[in-house]
Amino acid sequence: MSEIKLDLTGTDTLYRFQGGNSYPSFNIVGDDVKIDASKYTYFSKSYDHHRYFVAKRLKQLVGKIVFEEKGLTITSVRLANPDFYRKVQKEVIESPKVDGLESIEFVIDRNFLDLIEENFEYNHAKTKGSRIIERVDRRVYGGGYGIGEEWLRLFNSLTILYSKKVITRNDLLFMLNAIKCGRKSKLDSVSFLGDGTRNVIINEEIYSSFTKYTIMQELEEILDKGLYKPDSELGKHPKVMVKKITDDYSRLRDNALFELEKFEK
Repeated sequence: MSEIKLDLTGTDTLYRFQGGNSYPSFNIVGDDVKIDASKYTYFSKSYDHHRYFVAKRLKQLVGKIVFEEKGLTITSVRLANPDFYRKVQKEVIESPKVDGLESIEFVIDRNFLDLIEENFEYNHAKTKGSRIIERVDRRVYGGGYGIGEEWLRLFNSLTILYSKKVITRNDLLFMLNAIKCGRKSKLDSVSFLGDGTRNVIINEEIYSSFTKYTIMQELEEILDKGLYKPDSELGKHPKVMVKKITDDYSRLRDNALFELEKFEK
């Protein structure tokens, strides 16, 4: 599906880049979404952080392709050399390492963002082996979160839809040109993220009336395993919060199904 515009009050958005050094936790092919929850999965809280992270990872990837393991980076000064610039362009076009690069947006029940914002530990302070939510990059455009298996299952249940853009070789060439021209902001070099049509996939979980019970079980598992902060609302009022989240989701699901029915007509 594409070009779907739904009025989904009560949702928010998280963002993810994957490919290169970022593990492909989400395998989205057509309308099918498979999730690998075996590793911590990182999300950007804001679109600006997502753009910052994509620019950082793509620049690292191109540097690794061109310089191999020498630790050098792509800079505007290096790209100002016409011979070097043509060499970089050629390697980007021909390298198989630039396949599988994706920008993914997740429209999700806002309660999930409230939960993770109250139940994280900073990455430098997190106990080794702990599967509690991890907060990263907090000083850069709002930062992001790393989510382990139990929280990732809840994340998937509360997601309404996915939106994916494949980052192409032409996008990478655009980024290189932006760096060569000395764009003031790193974010400008990945302005292509907002271009073109994205592949939009509705989470099939919203079609099941049993998903609210799955959400209840996932919250109870998080509570049973102590993967929360005791001073959070979930920690202080677990029964109240579990009921609120499942009730809110049921209303959001009903609204989403109503909106989808209008679209399908």
